[in-house]
Amino acid sequence: MNNATSVEHILSLLFNYQDSILGSSIKGLARPFDISPNVFLKFAESDLQSELSHKAVNALSNTKRAIDCQIECILATTGINLPDIDFPEKLNILNEIGLLSPILLQKINRERNLLEHEFVNPPLEKVADALDIATLFISYTNAKMQKFRDEILFDTGIIGINVFDGYIQIRVDSNENSIILEHPNQHYYSAMKWLIQVSNEWW
Repeated sequence: MNNATSVEHILSLLFNYQDSILGSSIKGLARPFDISPNVFLKFAESDLQSELSHKAVNALSNTKRAIDCQIECILATTGINLPDIDFPEKLNILNEIGLLSPILLQKINRERNLLEHEFVNPPLEKVADALDIATLFISYTNAKMQKFRDEILFDTGIIGINVFDGYIQIRVDSNENSIILEHPNQHYYSAMKWLIQVSNEWW
């Protein structure tokens, strides 16, 4: 049960059992921080509306904090805890699990890097665009993750799937054989993408 072929076989079975659910448990999006992404967005909006000469600098910084905080919430929810990876790699992971195409957020990161490392004053219109993109990103991922399920039970074939911190357990048949998908690997991302998708489709 632990080789790649059996994992692919089990995932194939899992992906085809979308209409035979006995029950499930909603996990939703984790909020492990004192300041939420939406609060950082409000900070950025307030910055842009201020009369301060450095309002674009403050607004861009808070916009980037909102994005970073939302990404960390998503990674915490899905058990993808990789504190040492950089921002582009985190965006790639979100793409792997089906949450976004990273191009727009990379543009915001480039503007932030110009500010932080080359001390370039960001144009106000670019900061306003960045805030709009961040707001859409957070709204979209909130909607996708609010029904995220960490446990699903089926009435036939596959008995259940459980999401833990960094691994997914799929229990197979009535004899309770199981496979474990540990993060990070392609099967984990594939199963996580499926979970996010069906969590939104079924309910």
